[in-house]
Amino acid sequence: MSSDQWAIVAIASAWSAAAGLSGLIVAWVLRKSSVLVLAATVAGVAVAAVVAGFVGTARAMFLSDHDFEVVVLVSMVAGVVSLVVAVIVGGAFVRWSRGLRDDARRFGDSGEFTSAT
Repeated sequence: MSSDQWAIVAIASAWSAAAGLSGLIVAWVLRKSSVLVLAATVAGVAVAAVVAGFVGTARAMFLSDHDFEVVVLVSMVAGVVSLVVAVIVGGAFVRWSRGLRDDARRFGDSGEFTSAT
């Protein structure tokens, strides 16, 4: 790899690691939250790390402020869409896990398994 590529790797790693560390702190603060909040936090940290890597390296790669602004805008839109999808999937996961929990309770109470779904 060339020295420019190593510089890009270093910049992307530093920005992504900073976002990841920030996300770790947020996840620790929210550790007693619902499964949906925790799933959204995990997705948010992943998206933030990718966006941070893009933004950090884009500043080093583009000469035009306009090009940089376009990359930031596209990254932010993609990040928001990713978070919305993650919350929707997380909500579905929470609903499915509630059904599993209810089935397990019924099994514990009766000794017979009959799924409600």
